[in-house]
Amino acid sequence: MNKHTKVLPLILIFASFLAGAGCAGKEKPSPADLQVQAFEDLRSEIRDVVSDAGRVEQAIAITEELENSFDRLRTHLAERSAKIQEMNADYDAPKEDYINLYKRIQKDIERNQSMISNLHRELVEVTTAEEWVSLKKLRNATMEAAVTSIQSS
Repeated sequence: MNKHTKVLPLILIFASFLAGAGCAGKEKPSPADLQVQAFEDLRSEIRDVVSDAGRVEQAIAITEELENSFDRLRTHLAERSAKIQEMNADYDAPKEDYINLYKRIQKDIERNQSMISNLHRELVEVTTAEEWVSLKKLRNATMEAAVTSIQSS
């Protein structure tokens, strides 16, 4: 066995150890962190794309309200889930309580959809057609990050 044949396994072991150690300290960002970053990127892009300073401020305010709406939605979903679990644990809960709970949930869903739809429409109205097209890719990525964040909670 020559000298290179003896050293090669040691080099491979050392390289794999270094590769593993290099990756060990990096945590994958949470969906909520990705949502925060996506909205920040969208606000930055709005500042770059929208030409009028007044409309920039309006678009940023709408974007912030949209982000807050998604945050409130995440909180409501957690509360709903806890309430459903609580009711499911109560074997004596009347059927009417379930019906009323699911009616409230349906109304919440409709209200959230309407609010987010209205904010979306406001954002469209405050931008020009060209600006809206320029924001499309980042806007879609932001909404995807927000939905993913909500689904993960």
